[in-house]
Amino acid sequence: LDSLGASLPSSIVQWFSRCVQGYFQIDQIIIEEAVEVDAAAPTDDSSDAKSKPVVRKTIHPEALPHFRTEILAQRYRWHKETEVMIIARLPFEEQIKRPYFHVKPLEAEQLKNWRLYLDFEIAEGNETRITVLFERCLIACAMYDQFWTKYARWAQKHRGSDAAREIYRRAQQHIPGNVRLALAFSAFEESLGTRKKHFINTLQSLVLYTCG
Repeated sequence: LDSLGASLPSSIVQWFSRCVQGYFQIDQIIIEEAVEVDAAAPTDDSSDAKSKPVVRKTIHPEALPHFRTEILAQRYRWHKETEVMIIARLPFEEQIKRPYFHVKPLEAEQLKNWRLYLDFEIAEGNETRITVLFERCLIACAMYDQFWTKYARWAQKHRGSDAAREIYRRAQQHIPGNVRLALAFSAFEESLGTRKKHFINTLQSLVLYTCG
């Protein structure tokens, strides 16, 4: 315990202080005590060994239980928050029957579940979770333009045009001849003022795909 008090970084001490706030003053958590420490063993030419004062830092003996209590309370809060998130998402997760890619069409109920799950996560507002779910969805639903378009529109709103354009381009690699996707991509470019050039390129790619 003595060595712990001496080696605690200032950031830990500050957090420790917040944990036990109301019980102790900040300067009472770490106790400084002057102690006498023997010097190195004397040589033949030296006189008797002399002691020198040093400052030893220790944690207040009554502070550690409060520190432990706060750690356990924080862990319990994290556990309950995680439990709530799992329970909210479990009905959607249980409905996912094919999380992998396959050329066979997905059932209508599966597509509906993915749409509802995405709507739920978007309403929650955590961008990391939303992104992860979209990427998961597009493994199983890579051949469905509505999910690519939904992802691109969300990305345009929250991450900008470049992110949305990259999603549209990824979608075209999976479903290059999809007319709805091509029109959505053209409408996206039109909103940015680049419609004419992109429309011509899109039309050419559709013709080549259809005739090739």
